[in-house]
Amino acid sequence: MQALKPGETIWDADHREAVRGFGVRRQRDQATYVLKYRLFGRQRFVTIGPHGAPWTPELARKEAKRLLGLVANGKDPADERSKARLQAADTLSVIADQYLRNAKERLKPRTYSEVERYLLVSWKSLHPVSVFQLTRRHISARVADIVSAHGAVSAARARTALSSMFNWAIREGLDIAANPVLGTNRPAQPGSRERVLTETELAAIWQPVAMTTTDASCACCYSQPNAVMK
Repeated sequence: MQALKPGETIWDADHREAVRGFGVRRQRDQATYVLKYRLFGRQRFVTIGPHGAPWTPELARKEAKRLLGLVANGKDPADERSKARLQAADTLSVIADQYLRNAKERLKPRTYSEVERYLLVSWKSLHPVSVFQLTRRHISARVADIVSAHGAVSAARARTALSSMFNWAIREGLDIAANPVLGTNRPAQPGSRERVLTETELAAIWQPVAMTTTDASCACCYSQPNAVMK
């Protein structure tokens, strides 16, 4: 490595573990592992990483083999790296801001204010995470935290706001496999105050009614004796 001159490349060769196209190139004062490959008749280069932690020769060679596996399947490692960088830039914070700009134009002010609060405050701890890497586990754990801190109603509304944002993002063309909110448990809402009366309670209610009805019937009979005699 130290003997490499700027612009010079050493290719992996002359040993059993050699990987064709894998090499190390000196760029100014830094030695960098690279991979040269051909795809669809074109020669391409992709940078694996600079020599030094974590990139040892063995780890870089292993990564080169993985990248060549992509090439064998018709995928371009350079494009995959570029796509990964773009996806990493699409954090929850970035997409939430984009969604809120759109939502402000179509939601009523009060509704928008609530959605904004849930996305910017309730989900703040996940803002640095790429929306492509958010999982149901991330979301379920955060929903549980919101339930503990603010109650089930707030947690359910925060969950709905996030789900709406993901649905919007997918319709906008973000290649997210699926809305990660779907499949998570909705927080249990407070139970209804209504309940079914027991048989004893029903009997206590109907007994006076029945007696009243009987008394009324009897009174009717006494007031119309002729009708009864018929």
